[in-house]
Amino acid sequence: TKLPDGELAIAVWNLVDPGNPPSSKQITLHITGVAPGASVSIQRVDGTHGNVMPYYKKMGSPVSPTRAQVEELNRDTAFQAPERRNLSEGNLTLDLGTNALALVKVHGK
Repeated sequence: TKLPDGELAIAVWNLVDPGNPPSSKQITLHITGVAPGASVSIQRVDGTHGNVMPYYKKMGSPVSPTRAQVEELNRDTAFQAPERRNLSEGNLTLDLGTNALALVKVHGK
C-alpha cells in the first residue's frame, strides 16, 4: 500500500494451517520505484514479538484476568521500536517463523 506521505507499507506473513507442522520461511521482497538502498522499518508479531499467548499461558491462562494481569500482559507484549534496515539493491530478505506477521515500511522515494 502506498501511504499518503509516499511511503510504502507491505504486510507479509507465514500463516501455517492448524494441524500442519510448524515451518519457517525466508522471503525476499524485490521493491522497485524507490532508491535501491532506501531505509525500511520492520515491526513483527510472532512467537516472541507482540504475542500475548506465551505470557497468558505462563500466568496460568486465567478465564477472567485481573486488571493487574491485563496491565502486565499489555506491558510484556507492547510493540518494541521497529527494526531499522536498508534495502540492498532494492531487495529485503526476511525470516518469518510459524504464523509470523511483519509490517515493512519503505521510507524515501
